[in-house]
Amino acid sequence: MRLAKLITICFVVLSSTYAVTQDPDADPVAGPNYATVLGRVLYANGTPVEGAEVAISTFGAVGGILPRPVHTDKEGRYKITYPPLGDGFIGASKLAEGYPSPLWGLYDTENKVDTVHGETPSRKRIDLRARVILANVDFVLEHPNPVVTFQVHDSTSGRPIDNARLLITWPPGGFMGSPPVTKDGTYLLVLPDHPVAITFSAPGHIDWHWQMDLPQARSAGTPFAMHTTVVVPLVQAGP
Repeated sequence: MRLAKLITICFVVLSSTYAVTQDPDADPVAGPNYATVLGRVLYANGTPVEGAEVAISTFGAVGGILPRPVHTDKEGRYKITYPPLGDGFIGASKLAEGYPSPLWGLYDTENKVDTVHGETPSRKRIDLRARVILANVDFVLEHPNPVVTFQVHDSTSGRPIDNARLLITWPPGGFMGSPPVTKDGTYLLVLPDHPVAITFSAPGHIDWHWQMDLPQARSAGTPFAMHTTVVVPLVQAGP
C-alpha cells in the first residue's frame, strides 16, 4: 500500500511543475480531508493580476455543492480548497479584461493546448488528493480578446429583462447551454477565435439572434473595440 501511494505522488511531481506536500493541519471548516491549491496569476509581462478568478473542474461525479471560485489578491496570489476528487483541471480568468475561463469548451483551441496533459498557460492539470497541498500552481494570462457587453431589455418598456437566457453555439456543433443574464439585464462575453452565434430568449418574448466571426473581421481589416456594448431589444410575443 505504501509503495502504491509513493508511485502516485512521484507521477504527479514528474508530470507537473507544481510541488506536492502533505497538509498536517487541514482546514476543518473547509473539510478535514480537502486538498489545497496555491499559486499566482500573472500577465504576460510578469506583473500580478489582481481580481483574477481561479476555478476548478474535476472529472469525478459529485453530489451537492462544490466550493466557489476564488479571486487573487494584489500580488496575484490565490488559495483554493477543494474536495479530494482526483483528476481535473484548474484555470484562471479575468472576463472583464478579455481573458475567458479556459475551463469552458468555447475557448478550447487546439493550437494552444498541450495534447498530452490538456494544459495551456492559463489552465493546468491537477490531481486532488486528501490532505494534500499543491503549491506553485501558477498561471499566465496571455492575449486578451475583445469583450462584448450585452444589455437585454424589453423593447416596449425599456426595462432590463432579468430572466433572459442565452444559447451560445459555435462550429462544428459546439454549444454552451443557457447561462442566465444578471439582474440588470447584462451579460459579458469574451469573443472566441472562431465564429460564434448567440440566441437570446425570455418568457413572453420573441427570440433575438446575434453572430460574430472575429477572425474574419480581423482578416478583412475591420476594427473591433476591446470593449463593445450590444443592445438586445426583446420584442414581446403576440397573444
